[in-house]
Amino acid sequence: MKSLAEALTDQELFETLYSETRMSILGYLLRRVSIPTDAADLLSDTYLVAWRRIGDVPEGESGLLWLYGVARHLVANYYRHERSEHALALTLRHALAANASAFEREHDAPFAEDIARSLEALSPGDREIIELSAWEQLTPAEIAEVLGIKAGTLRVRLHRARLAIAEELAKAGHPGPDRLEIAE
Repeated sequence: MKSLAEALTDQELFETLYSETRMSILGYLLRRVSIPTDAADLLSDTYLVAWRRIGDVPEGESGLLWLYGVARHLVANYYRHERSEHALALTLRHALAANASAFEREHDAPFAEDIARSLEALSPGDREIIELSAWEQLTPAEIAEVLGIKAGTLRVRLHRARLAIAEELAKAGHPGPDRLEIAE
């Protein structure tokens, strides 16, 4: 006589395993990670392992225990990844802060606060256009493609945004638009 596992197809075995154990495994994961969507991702990873190794999953209660073991390893990997990602982000944050302050001292020191205020005075859309042009060094045609607008419309908005910045800088006592290098 065939055992239950032999009588069912792999898909039927997996569906039975999933329906009988998913709430227990999800509860286990929710108690171990602070973000519910991460628990849901880990749940799906747990059952992906189960699907790939369906022949190795024990029958009955042992199957649930096997899934707990898989989930436990995935949670450990999750936290190991979180720690390394956090350390990398911290290192990057420090490096960027050091480089940004050096860059500001070298390039923007006389105008930095006034430039920041003039950018803040722009609408978010115009600020994005200026940033794509100045910081990302995109051409007007490239910016138009990124934003999904016509190139002619973009050129007019870019020109007006640059004039608005020049006017704000002039109000702050910096050279007028005729003396600023504003590349089109």
